[in-house]
Amino acid sequence: MRWPSASPDWSVTLRIRGVAEFFPGLEQKSRILEGNETLKDMYKTPDNPLFEVFRLTQWEAFFWDFSGKKDPVEK
Repeated sequence: MRWPSASPDWSVTLRIRGVAEFFPGLEQKSRILEGNETLKDMYKTPDNPLFEVFRLTQWEAFFWDFSGKKDPVEK
């Protein structure tokens, strides 16, 4: 899995790459929805098939800028 994100002016990006490990149980999904109103408004219930819980393993992350500078994010 790869996840890019950028500053508002796109001058710096954060790039994250790793292996996604999914959690299929409803327990984690219920706990996350209870603690986050925004997600609860989006997905409504923990059994919504669009709502997935995962963590990244074997990950690496870097900040990049337009000059080509690459700064690793420490684990």
